[in-house]
Amino acid sequence: MTTAPSLTPLLPPSPLPLPGTPLRPLLASATPIGVPPTLETTLIPATFTSMPFTPAFVTVSGPAEATSLTPVIGDAPPVGVAVSPTPGGFAPIGVPQTLTPNVLALPSPTLPPELVPTIADIPLSVPANPLTRAFALSTSGGVVAGGGVLLPYGGGAATFARSPVDPNQVAMVDPRGVLYLVGSFLSGSAPVRPEYSPFSVFEPNAPETNNARVTRLAYSPDGTMLAFLVDTEGDGSTQNDSINDGVWIIQGTGGARQALRECPPAVSVCPVDRAGGPFVYNSLDLAWSYQSDALLIPLDLPEEGRRAFVLVSPDQDANRLPTIHRYDSAHWAFDGRIVVSGRGLEGQPMFGVIRRDGGSDFIQRAAEIGLLWTQDAVMTLGGRLIVLGSPAGVGGPLRLYDQDGAALTNWIGSAPPERVSWSPDRSAALLVTAEERDGQVVRRFFVAEVSGLVREITAQVAGALAVEWVGDAIPPGVDVHQTPSPTPPLPSRFAVQVGARLQIVAAAGVNFRTEPSLSAPTPYRLNFGDSVLILEGPINADSLMWWKVETSTGAQGWVAESDGFTQILGDL
Repeated sequence: MTTAPSLTPLLPPSPLPLPGTPLRPLLASATPIGVPPTLETTLIPATFTSMPFTPAFVTVSGPAEATSLTPVIGDAPPVGVAVSPTPGGFAPIGVPQTLTPNVLALPSPTLPPELVPTIADIPLSVPANPLTRAFALSTSGGVVAGGGVLLPYGGGAATFARSPVDPNQVAMVDPRGVLYLVGSFLSGSAPVRPEYSPFSVFEPNAPETNNARVTRLAYSPDGTMLAFLVDTEGDGSTQNDSINDGVWIIQGTGGARQALRECPPAVSVCPVDRAGGPFVYNSLDLAWSYQSDALLIPLDLPEEGRRAFVLVSPDQDANRLPTIHRYDSAHWAFDGRIVVSGRGLEGQPMFGVIRRDGGSDFIQRAAEIGLLWTQDAVMTLGGRLIVLGSPAGVGGPLRLYDQDGAALTNWIGSAPPERVSWSPDRSAALLVTAEERDGQVVRRFFVAEVSGLVREITAQVAGALAVEWVGDAIPPGVDVHQTPSPTPPLPSRFAVQVGARLQIVAAAGVNFRTEPSLSAPTPYRLNFGDSVLILEGPINADSLMWWKVETSTGAQGWVAESDGFTQILGDL
């Protein structure tokens, strides 16, 4: 194994800070949680008529195409498929309704899809009231779509989340860091502000005075729990109390409990058993496992000058620090393992897959595939690893690579991302960059797909504070602009061509399917050494590259050229 060069990369930039614009309170008296609210708010259709420019609304199309092993999903619900909440969780409000956003077909963009717009293409003007709407992204139906949405709170939202089981349930946070819960979003019911711990009956006027300033939140995939992150240190204010900092979980109607407690320097006495340290750690985000049995919480370790993460169960004792896993970046895999990247245990850029106990199943040094920096690696539905990286190290723009070092996209923007957010199905990533233009910092928003397509959506986002992925279709009340276009086939990694006669080179053989899909019937398997004639292809589906073949017996069907780790089709 080649030894990677000794590097001391800079830390990736911190997540996008939340604006601190104080807004008027929503309700003079909040309705208790669990009681249907009596007030109703009429949803106003989202429009862009106030824009002084005409942005080109586009959609990044096509399913994620890569390759690979079929992961063991266990009890995890498939992405985008509703499951019934467990007893004691949030009671579903009515029957989840089918979402039918208004889709406007627009001409395809004139630029080739692989080209990234230059900084000069960014419109400087934004809608007069960007605080009044959020922006939602979805990969429903194999198409990345996005649109502005007016949430039922006139002050706008700094972040929001929707239950993947019941689209009626929406949680949102206003720019003051105040949490609101909406029990019947589809009917436009009024949001309710919780008043139980760590919150208060007294509503804060600004984030600087909010002792329970919420910055991130996420519903569990089974819809029974809502986790949220309280961070009072991040605003730099000394006016609020940091005793509530950490991760909290709401389950049912019985209030919230703390699952991870932080010990900021402002807290003089910390009850957390930190054993051998670290003694200072700051939570940055949170993400549920697909099985809804654990939270992955990225941490900043300021005393060590690096990032790490912890795993927290819903019944975690907040006064006991979980095991610290020192990897810069971590994301859940569908089978409950964790995909890690950035600097690893050796301090060198890498990527790989580890188990929950910290044991590694696969670790690859970035230098071995020609990269000097990696971050935000994920595993696709087919089991293939995708990583953001660069052969020039940190400090510059990144692009998507596969696990073998093949570039999947062009450079994304012209600066390193300050925020990366993957879609729930791991087919696309939202990247936010902060780039200088005429002495001003301009934020650019991109969606990059593992199929290789990159789109800039800065004009569509148009200054919205909250830009988030939703688990299925875009919420109602959305002005959706999309331009579906066929996904161009990726080049074969093994020089497979129509008309070639090849053989099965995988020792275990390969499934012979009736269609290019993992769900297609498998009449039989082809064995090692069986010869095939390539008739058609390739077709990218289920993160695999498929070829239609004819066997020596005349049977015709489909096989994948690789499983992401092992070549399947090769020369005779």
